[in-house]
Amino acid sequence: MTNTPQSDQSTLIGLICVVLGAMLFSLKGIFIKLAYQYGVDVVTLMALRMSIALPFYVIIGTWYALKHTQTRLSLGQNLSIFGVGIIGYYVASFLDLSGLTYINASLERLILYLYPSMVLILSVIFLKESITRQQIMALFIGYCGILLFMLEGTAVPGHGLYQGSLLVLASALSFAIFIILSGKLIPRVGSVRFTTIAMSAASLAILLHYSVTKGITIPSQPIQVWAYAGLIAVFSTVLPSYLMSAGIARVGASNASLMGAVGPATTALLAVYVLDEAFGVTHFLGLLLVVLAILILSRQKRIT
Repeated sequence: MTNTPQSDQSTLIGLICVVLGAMLFSLKGIFIKLAYQYGVDVVTLMALRMSIALPFYVIIGTWYALKHTQTRLSLGQNLSIFGVGIIGYYVASFLDLSGLTYINASLERLILYLYPSMVLILSVIFLKESITRQQIMALFIGYCGILLFMLEGTAVPGHGLYQGSLLVLASALSFAIFIILSGKLIPRVGSVRFTTIAMSAASLAILLHYSVTKGITIPSQPIQVWAYAGLIAVFSTVLPSYLMSAGIARVGASNASLMGAVGPATTALLAVYVLDEAFGVTHFLGLLLVVLAILILSRQKRIT
């Protein structure tokens, strides 16, 4: 079957959405490291981020509901979206932010962007998809790239490299599960409605976490922390979440995950100029191997 101009245009729009979303998500690690300089803890920063983001989701969701006539979602569909949102943006975010207290932003982004390989592995195990030799080679190359990065000493001084790496790896696994499950739900309910409900659920879970551990109080933080939380909320949460969902709706979950190769490169370059992180030959080779692995995987699942 040949692609029509309309399908080609939809695919192109989907790719643009995914790439822009991946680049904006990549800014999160930079903003978080800058906020950590002012002594804010993980739970408080998460609560600030989502308390700022939640009104945007409510406004966008309400506006979209008023503009579009849609069938009512069942209780099961709502609960499914709630669960997927909590996995992808509460569990994954908590693990990611916790890991960033131990490792630098460049390594964090490299580990996090192993999630396409995890999507592949989970698809083989649970969806019974086949795996090729080239895909196995890509997985091996990607993890070798991570090891190269870790050999250069990318932990925060006085903290644990392996502990931080394992936390971010667990975050990547959570996000891989989110990608697979969202790929099933988005075509049924629509990208805007899915994103609004999923992100609202994640926001409520994070705010509940904060209220249980910190009490029902307004966080007392420097204005700089609020500013960085606002940047994370708008540019690394709200905008990329809608962009990624729109991209998944057009090109599919697997293809969308593979287009995220731009993420590690964006973070690595910004970390050098904004955070003064080291970036030598070993770092470059590690980055190159991870991006190469993702590109090999992308050739195995071409967009149709």
